[in-house]
Parts: sequence; structure tokens; C-alpha cells
Amino acid sequence: FSDMLSATAADVHPPLYYALLQIICKIMNFQWISYRFLSIIPYGIMLVFAMTVIWKKFGKEAALILVTCSSLLNTAVDYNVQTRMYSWGALFVLMSFYCLSGILEHNRIRDYVGFVMMSLGAAYTHYYCLISVAFFYLVLLLVAAVKRKEYLARVLSSCVVTVVVYLPWFFILLQTFERTTEWYWMTEIPSLKECML
Repeated sequence: FSDMLSATAADVHPPLYYALLQIICKIMNFQWISYRFLSIIPYGIMLVFAMTVIWKKFGKEAALILVTCSSLLNTAVDYNVQTRMYSWGALFVLMSFYCLSGILEHNRIRDYVGFVMMSLGAAYTHYYCLISVAFFYLVLLLVAAVKRKEYLARVLSSCVVTVVVYLPWFFILLQTFERTTEWYWMTEIPSLKECML
């Protein structure tokens, strides 16, 4: 595990997926199927979640769109079986969003706990997921500051807990950026207009 952490820190990805991969491989005795199986697990969870919770809370249209997008898009078909972290990232971002909607609707402690745990799962899975959940936190902070001041204490507490738990890896993230800025494949930064489009 410590070897995996140092190798991952030297790479350009956070460690959660690789930790899960070590666990599933040991359980399944390092058979080739264990690598693919790990990526199918979050896809299965998303399907069940879509057809139960999403269907009930947001309606059948939202559930069917989620199932379609997570099942039939070219990238989804590829990422759901790749030995990569993308399906886990998608699951954590989806669950973070669901908990965020619960916070905005009910302001319950359990939604805050779920939001912090799922967003940390996302952040420790992939840096793109970190960016996604950072926007969720921004929305939550803005809503609390502007519309729902009674949420502010819980929102700030959630932010502090998230930052403190992610801080050890944040320093590794900064080192990764310094190390990869010269040669990283993604060098073009889109304009704000391109991002909005």
C-alpha cells in the first residue's frame, strides 16, 4: 500500500482508485477479471440508484436520461469496463450532487455528512472530479451566504472538514502540477466563453 501511494504521488492521479484496486485484486486473487470488475461495480450502483432513488425523487425522465448517458454513450461504454478510475469518479460526483440537493432541500446533517464523504471520494479519485465537487461547494457557499444564512455554520463546517481531510494530498497535487506543466498532454486552456459553451 505504501509503495502504491508513493507511485501514485509520482504519477498524475489521486490514490483512492488504486487502493480499491489493491483490495479487489487481493480478494479475487489477482485474476484478470478483478481489474474490469472494479470498474463495473460503480456502474451497477449508478443503475440501481437511478432506477430507485433518482426515479422517485426526480422522476422517470431524469432516471432514464441518467441510465442512457451512463450506459450508451461511447465514453460510458468504454469507461465502465476500463481498468481506470472514471466510473468511480462518475459515481462519487453523482452522489455528491444528490447529497447537495438534499442539503439545499432539507439542511439535514446526514446530507452534509454524505456530501463531504462523497466529494472527498470524488477528489481522491480524479482531479477532474475534484474540480466538479469544488463547484458544488462554491454553489453551496453562495446559497448559504446569499439566500439561506441559517445554513452558513453547517456549510462552513463541511468546507473546513473537506479541506482538512484533503490537505495532505493537496500538497502532492501542487507538486504534480509543477512537475507536469511542461510536458502534460493537456496544455491548451479554454477561454471562459469556450467553457460556457
